[in-house]
Parts: sequence; structure tokens; C-alpha cells
Amino acid sequence: MRYLSDDCQWQSPITSPEWGYRRRARVGVHVNKRGDLALGFRQRASNDLVNISQCPVLVEPFQALFTPLTQLVEQLKARDKVGHLEFIAPDNGLFIIIRLLTELLAEDRALLATFSSEHQLTFLIEDNDGNILDLAGKQPSPLHYQLNGDILAFNAGDFIQINAQVNQKMVDQAVDWLELKTTDKVLDLFCGIGNFSLSIAKKSQLVVGVEGVKEMVEQASHNATAAGLSNISFYHSDLSQPLADQAWYSRKLGEQVDKILLDPARDGATAIVEQLSKLKPSIIVYVSCEPSSLERDSKVIIDQGYKLEKMCVMDMFPQTTHLESMALFRKI
Repeated sequence: MRYLSDDCQWQSPITSPEWGYRRRARVGVHVNKRGDLALGFRQRASNDLVNISQCPVLVEPFQALFTPLTQLVEQLKARDKVGHLEFIAPDNGLFIIIRLLTELLAEDRALLATFSSEHQLTFLIEDNDGNILDLAGKQPSPLHYQLNGDILAFNAGDFIQINAQVNQKMVDQAVDWLELKTTDKVLDLFCGIGNFSLSIAKKSQLVVGVEGVKEMVEQASHNATAAGLSNISFYHSDLSQPLADQAWYSRKLGEQVDKILLDPARDGATAIVEQLSKLKPSIIVYVSCEPSSLERDSKVIIDQGYKLEKMCVMDMFPQTTHLESMALFRKI
């Protein structure tokens, strides 16, 4: 990225504790031809499952559960129909989603209920249609985490940042880099459940959040209402489409914004980035989980009359080689 700007200011990395940081993880389950059960993670670039008895990067309550969970799955009638387990540790409890390839039998439900009570956690069942229900077959209450005094609720299948400490620092830095004023109109692209939006709204006139997953848009709206923030509007939209086709473009923003934050998936955001100059923001903050797509999109932003002013890396996944990053672009 250095060659994109001769005087880009590299900020101190955003870090967290090296162990016990991960609040979400998917654990594979496999029964081989001999009937042996393995519970663990898949090798890189392979379908081979490595059986493990502990995982020190997980938040502490999950670290001691591998052996008892293995023993539990061994007892299930549907042990060979368990696809994976997904651990989630929001602020309102411990949850394990069981991806089950068959109907949940009464005997298995009883075993899960007993284990749940003994270990103070909640089991959820994901069926073949992607529905996630509790052991009674009902829709579970939303999970949630706190951020800057707000409660951000999310459904069990929604994306959240897995490192709470880095997420807090990341949101705070993004808000700082946006240099928000009470008169600012801010566009939050790929906003999810409002992870950045709510904090931005407290320091600006108007925030428009745009997200491609309808259920997350609905959850973001709920979170804003629960926080008492009336200056946020959320839209479900395909950001790969032209601006003229976006419902939020002229309806809410008057075709111009003061600041833009975007936090796309690994593929980046070339389609919308190519159109950002039409919105005429003075500052763009780009949060990236993939260096190659950030580099590609940065070139597009710079070619539209922006300067890469600041960069920092974020160690969202300690003990791995993966780094995330944040870039600040300012209109020349």
C-alpha cells in the first residue's frame, strides 16, 4: 500500500490479548467408517479434521468444553448426523448451534437439555433449511453485545466481529478518523447490524446504513430504536448495482454525503467504490478484511481525487497470519 501514497501516516496497530479472545468459532464433527468420533478444526486447504481437546484462542468458558462435548455427541442417537457445532459467546450467555442433518429425537433433546443445565449454556438447532431454533422448536430470543453504551442485538446466524476487544477499538478509531460534526450526513455501507452506525449517529446529523442481508437491516433498525437514535435509517440494497438504482441514494441523502464508512466482505467493494465520487464525501474510511481487495479498491478511490492519508492494521485474529486494516482517504 505504501506506493499508493508517499506520505501515508501508519498508525499504531490495534491489538488484543493473544489468547482467549475469540467469541465465535465453528467446530467440525466427523464420524469415520470405524465409528470413531472427531471434534475439531479442518486442516488448511483440506477436508481432514484435526481432533482437539482444547482451543486456547476461544473465550475461556468454551476452552474446557471440548472433552465433555465430545462425550455428549458420542451419546447422541444422531451422532453421525451432526455437521458441526458453532460456539457463540455474546454478552447474554453461551450458545452452541448444532447443525443437525436430521430431526432432533426426544432422547437427544433430553441429553442436550441436561448438558445445557449442567454447563450453563444454551443449545440451538440449525436444520437443513437453515432455520435456527431452540430445543423446544421455537425462535430463540436475539443474542447481544454492548458497544459504547448501546446493546446491539443479533440473530444467531448473523455476522459479528469475533474479537470484542479489537472491535471496540476499531469502532472508536473509525469514529475518530471520520472527524464527525453535528451537521454531517454519513453513509455506512455494508453496515450489518449497526456495529459502526450507532456510534457514528451520536456525533452526526444523519446516518444512512446500507446492507445486503435483509434480516440484518431489520435488526439494525431495531438496535437504533432500542438505543433511542432517531437520526439513522437503514436500507436493504444490492451495493453492486448503480447508484441511480439505490433507494437510499436521492431519497435520504440528497445525492451528497459528508463522510462515508465502508466495511465490505473479503471481495471488497469495487462496484460501489467506482461511484463514490458522485456522492462527494470529504472523508472515506475503508475497513478491510482482505489486503488484496483493499489495495485494488484504494487505487480506484485515489483515481477519483482522494489521497490515502492514514493506515493501520488490526490483529483481529491473534495466533494467525491474518491481519485486517483500516484506511483513511481525504478529498484533495
